[in-house]
Amino acid sequence: MNQVILRIAFLALPLTTINCGQGAPSEDSLPQNPVPAQSGASVSGRAYVHTLAVSGFRLGLGPKTVREGGWDKMVGNEGVFATDIRNGFVLAVPNADAPSLLAPALTSNASIHSERVLAYFRAAGTPDDEIGGTHVTTTMRGTAPMGKVLMPAESTFVSYTTHLERVIAGIPVVESQAWASFNARNEVMSEGVYWPAISSSVIRGAIALRNTLSDPAKHAQLRDLVRRSVPDLGDVEGKVVITHTPATYAEPMAAIPSYDVILPGEGSYVRHFDESGREVFLPNEIGEAPPSDPKQ
Repeated sequence: MNQVILRIAFLALPLTTINCGQGAPSEDSLPQNPVPAQSGASVSGRAYVHTLAVSGFRLGLGPKTVREGGWDKMVGNEGVFATDIRNGFVLAVPNADAPSLLAPALTSNASIHSERVLAYFRAAGTPDDEIGGTHVTTTMRGTAPMGKVLMPAESTFVSYTTHLERVIAGIPVVESQAWASFNARNEVMSEGVYWPAISSSVIRGAIALRNTLSDPAKHAQLRDLVRRSVPDLGDVEGKVVITHTPATYAEPMAAIPSYDVILPGEGSYVRHFDESGREVFLPNEIGEAPPSDPKQ
């Protein structure tokens, strides 16, 4: 018998419903009234870099500083708190035998866990006005014979991880991340944060795109242009976002306003378009060929 660990994604919760744990975020949960493009003139996305000084992660005894592979690491006998020296991405990972992993989960209620993580990151300094909601993933553990798929019903709950969802001016900022998992001793078992600065010009562009698409005729026109590039899209709608290069990108961070669409089917693939229906790419995506069949 092999032990298998499952991680299951749960529905996201807008901040307006986090206490009751009901509802999933949609564009309806975000401000939809057109905002004048110039209102973004003084708006900028503030960077937040998580530090060990405000972290609840448990390093254990004998912590020492190590710089290797582009990371500044604090290494203890229970885990590692690492900061990417290029962009401030933080990842805190426990050792396999860390005592924090042996403690029970903080709670079996996803909403309670999300409230704790929200309070934690707010106290740490994450920009409160850029937190638009949360979603949780659930770690389950069970055993199954080799070759058999382990189903959630056959598994035992281990813990929750709550992920913050970043928004600026009501527009989702995809690729930004701040997540943590707490145990019953109120210790952070693991966490990750990448919350880079977003320029005011990118934000103004996203606001202008959203305002343009508030006109049903212009929205329909853009949708038709996009479908010429993505014939398999069908009736799937896109959404206005700010997207940026991922935390693992080795070069300077880049961000763009985008009308994002996802090809339906297995192995979904995100495509970015501007207000003219022209496909645009982040630097890390240049040279990537989108699959001709979303199932490939």
